[in-house]
Amino acid sequence: MSNRKSVFIGGGIAGLLVALVCLTPFSPGLGGRACGPEAFDLHRFVKDDIGVLHGHHGWEVFGLREVCRQHDNCYARASLTRRDCDDAFMQQMTDVCSSGQGRSSRAYCNLIAQTFYGSVRAFGWMAYDWDDARRRS
Repeated sequence: MSNRKSVFIGGGIAGLLVALVCLTPFSPGLGGRACGPEAFDLHRFVKDDIGVLHGHHGWEVFGLREVCRQHDNCYARASLTRRDCDDAFMQQMTDVCSSGQGRSSRAYCNLIAQTFYGSVRAFGWMAYDWDDARRRS
């Protein structure tokens, strides 16, 4: 019984993370697909830009494309541990979010950054191990 409960909770958390990342609003016309895993084309569903409607001023956009590319490169080079790559990823996203104009938009950006970080901590081992196997071959 406890195994079923823990699997359900873990699946529920993973589902929430995926939903938050996939449903992140972004400004139309912006994007690209640097963020997210390439396996099964999942990177198509993860937004590179976090867009927050900032009152009557329109969209405030937090671009994460370069941060995601740096994280991918960190995994590919494996000069750092996976934890170090992920922690650097979180710090860089926090830096991007801190540039926001409004307190609520910075808070929302940080929430999405935490979601991205949680996702790479939970599932990033697959990409890191795949890159490691590719380097050895």
